[in-house]
Amino acid sequence: MPEQNPTVFMAFGVTGDLMRLKILPALFALHEKNLLPTPFRIMGISRRSWSNAELRAHVAKVLGAAAASEALHSFLELFCFQQCDIEDPACFETLVSSIDILQNDSDRRPNVLMHLAIAPELYDRVFENLAAFQNPGETPWARIMIEKPFGYDLLSAQKLNGILWESFAESQIYRVDHYLAKIPRETLKTLRAYILENEIKHVHVRLLESVGVEKRAQFYDATGALKDVGQNHALEILALLTMDEDESSDVDRLRENRVAALRRLPQLSQDEVSTSTTRAQHVGYRDIPGVDPDSQTETYFEVHTMLSTPHAGNIGATIESGKRQPSPIKEIVLTRADGAMTRFSLDAKQDETEYERLIADCIRGDQRLFVSADEAEALWRFIDPIATAWKKNMVPLVYHSTDENK
Repeated sequence: MPEQNPTVFMAFGVTGDLMRLKILPALFALHEKNLLPTPFRIMGISRRSWSNAELRAHVAKVLGAAAASEALHSFLELFCFQQCDIEDPACFETLVSSIDILQNDSDRRPNVLMHLAIAPELYDRVFENLAAFQNPGETPWARIMIEKPFGYDLLSAQKLNGILWESFAESQIYRVDHYLAKIPRETLKTLRAYILENEIKHVHVRLLESVGVEKRAQFYDATGALKDVGQNHALEILALLTMDEDESSDVDRLRENRVAALRRLPQLSQDEVSTSTTRAQHVGYRDIPGVDPDSQTETYFEVHTMLSTPHAGNIGATIESGKRQPSPIKEIVLTRADGAMTRFSLDAKQDETEYERLIADCIRGDQRLFVSADEAEALWRFIDPIATAWKKNMVPLVYHSTDENK
């Protein structure tokens, strides 16, 4: 078997919550299943002044129950730490130099997969600095995984795309919405077939959480439920359900189908926003540390619209999400013409997590479950008029009682 180029997974924000909750467990699961390429190294990047040993101890603590696994020792050996202030361009020169020591005694240049789990407001500066890793002459491939939110409106998303395209081809950019990987392919086929065969007249995507904002108060208060969940997860599920036939063998066509489904969503007028949307904030939200005491940020939303589908005609659609709801519900509710409803849960356990699938796909160069530039912009085109009307208070913020400390 020919020798492979080393692959380096650059974990920006390695000490953050997303890394702790999703990325590290997914990487460990892939390691246990022997699904990571070899040689493979993980470079943890943070402002902290840690040693390799301190990072490895942190990873072992994060994995917790997995600590007894025989695979843990070999997994921890994959890690090294690099201190870096990602707002400092000089730091990226250091990172480029550090890649040289991760070649695993090979004279082959490494593949580089950059995963960004950092504050979205840093994206534009970091994107510019990441150009240091775009050197086709020396790096076999360089890919970048970008967590949502991608921008905060259409114009900012377009600006971010422009910055990225100065250094990276679209084929190298992997915009993450993990809900694209949440619904198993067979379940999606079943749902789409059910819609076509049962004269479905309404699709309701419900993503309700019993938890609060937890440690995300500062980010959440500047973002709100609509942009945190509606602009991405909820709309992407709607696109998956109503797009043209899934051409899974053709990546470009599959992503174009999702874009076409999103573009079929009519932009709501200001009057329609007033009559077709709801925004609410749960009592106690403003008392959370990091939240503006006079905050007008919604912790719950509901949006109603109609869309035209290629095979099922006009269908009513509702997207809904919120924090501190009476019970956690993640489901799709399909209503037939006769009023009968069928519910499909999105919480079914799977053999692999969304992030296992996404990381493995990025390593393979498979973009099917990642958001394209056109897709990111189509999502914002639908959301922007709603956000604008809400900012003008055309839809008054209502309050619902709950217990933030439950």
